[in-house]
Amino acid sequence: MATESEAATSSPGAGSSEVAATPPPLVGLTGDVPPPGNLVVQTSGIGNGRITIPADGSASRISLRISCSGPGQVNITKDGETLLNLTGCSPVAAYGTELELAKSPYSVLVNAQPATSWRVGVWVKTG
Repeated sequence: MATESEAATSSPGAGSSEVAATPPPLVGLTGDVPPPGNLVVQTSGIGNGRITIPADGSASRISLRISCSGPGQVNITKDGETLLNLTGCSPVAAYGTELELAKSPYSVLVNAQPATSWRVGVWVKTG
């Protein structure tokens, strides 16, 4: 499990109904490079969401990266297990974790405040 406890929250307050600004890009903010492999999923949302990880048994590495903008905590979970826990979103950061290698597709959940916007990318490296 990966954690990010020093992320700064920058957006409307927790009681606000205003939706946060678009989250920052997943790569390229400060010379960051994408994880190895091919980008196979790129999606975004506001509040909670579900992402299908296209595993087929051929991957040697599956990397997830998320950026977010908005109030509160953001968690990525699979079957109730926390894979990534962010205590807040930074307007200039992308956070990442490695995912389980599997022989068939599976889902992970993004658990976020209703006003928090997020962007997720999944890279798969084979061989």
